[in-house]
Amino acid sequence: MAAKLVPLFNEGDVILIDGGTSNLEVMRQLPKDKYFTIYTNCLPIASELSGYPKVDLVLLGGTVFPSSQTTVGVSVFQMIQSIYPDWVIVGVSDLHPQKGLTTSDREEAIIKRCMLKQGGKRAVLATGEKLNTARNYHVASLAEIDYLVTENSKVDYIKQHWPSYTYQVL
Repeated sequence: MAAKLVPLFNEGDVILIDGGTSNLEVMRQLPKDKYFTIYTNCLPIASELSGYPKVDLVLLGGTVFPSSQTTVGVSVFQMIQSIYPDWVIVGVSDLHPQKGLTTSDREEAIIKRCMLKQGGKRAVLATGEKLNTARNYHVASLAEIDYLVTENSKVDYIKQHWPSYTYQVL
């Protein structure tokens, strides 16, 4: 999935990225010879990118949410509000055609919503097991994203069975 999204980035892009294993893979596939500015609240992503010589890396500091290794809280929220990225990439626990993007933690949902509101191209990566499921806390509707990136085997299913807003399915 990551290989579908990375070619869309332009050198010099400012990317605001949330945690998650799929998002970590996106960052691992960034070309090391191109310049990017990356803002993240994810400890594993920050650790991975710390060795990229042309990445201007900013870790959004806050309270560490142990299960996802992301930072949350007022300080993260305030830092995000000062960023107008070219790309916003959020991780999701679940993706439902009517309920949209959801997660199991209220504070994580708030941070993800704040990220998406900052503009730019908004992308979500979701493996097949996350599709057609929903949790307790709403992050965004499908109409609020630009790119839904999933496994090749799920692309046609989404195009045929999910509401067609303005998002592209990759």
